[in-house]
Amino acid sequence: RYLSNIQGVLSSIVLEKRGHRVLSVAVNNKTDQLAVLVEDVICTPSSFIDYSTPCEVEVYGSDGRFRNRFGREQLKDAIDITATNDRGFMVLQRNSCIYAFNADGSHYHQFRVSGNTSPRGAAVFCFPPTDHVFVASLNAEHCLQVSIHSRGGIFERNIYIQHKEEKGIWCVSGMCVTEARIAVAINDARGHKLLVV
Repeated sequence: RYLSNIQGVLSSIVLEKRGHRVLSVAVNNKTDQLAVLVEDVICTPSSFIDYSTPCEVEVYGSDGRFRNRFGREQLKDAIDITATNDRGFMVLQRNSCIYAFNADGSHYHQFRVSGNTSPRGAAVFCFPPTDHVFVASLNAEHCLQVSIHSRGGIFERNIYIQHKEEKGIWCVSGMCVTEARIAVAINDARGHKLLVV
């Protein structure tokens, strides 16, 4: 786990707590901090028992030093993390709920999103210019959709990326949004795909 600054100098990051598995990372450009979404592997149950897995966010500076930890009380079965314009972070969970945290790690808001974020994964991205929250997930027909929500969690609309006849066994592994495009990474039996609209 390494960070590279603009000059290309690498900083090594060692997770603060042992026994954690990295689920996702997000960089907050306003604070130059890296947030690492981790789950507690020691507490991860057998796949035969339906328990929630404890998760939390560890924050590191650009120098690789540990800064903060938060979310353990709120986060269970987390999937993805994204940075927000107010120097905070949002975490997407498998129960189709997003938890918002401010810059110091205090939980201040949560909301449900359109789509099914379980069992085939999902991804979240907060678009800086407008503060809209984009979530790539499955819809009721098991097709890929991107739902768009306001920063406060109000649903605005869905964009359907994959047609019903193209559905198959696949999972969402990440996404990115620019001024002109939405890109969603998926994995299926034939390998990896990047779907761009």
